[in-house]
Amino acid sequence: MLVIVDESKLVERLGHMPLPVEITPFAWKMTLRKLANKGFSGVLRPSKIGPGPYLTDNGNYIADIHFAQALTQPEELDLAIRSIPGVIETGFFFNLAKRVVVGFFDGRVELC
Repeated sequence: MLVIVDESKLVERLGHMPLPVEITPFAWKMTLRKLANKGFSGVLRPSKIGPGPYLTDNGNYIADIHFAQALTQPEELDLAIRSIPGVIETGFFFNLAKRVVVGFFDGRVELC
């Protein structure tokens, strides 16, 4: 897997930016409540092309989860979030990327 990002995605620790969490449309309110009960503040991502929530290629919603502080154990957090009924996947990509290409605003590109 090759990941391509711009420099705005680079952080020292995870948790500074919202985490996208794919959830099923069926009972999405319950899923957001379950996330909130575990301490995760999330909102549905709005569609950019019309009213309603953003839809993934699979017809699911994206909840953007905000964290109060940087994450110290993101792998455990990933398991906790994915264990909630209605959650399909998180935006964590542990051990998937073989290479990362970073584009910088000054035009430089780095391969990591």
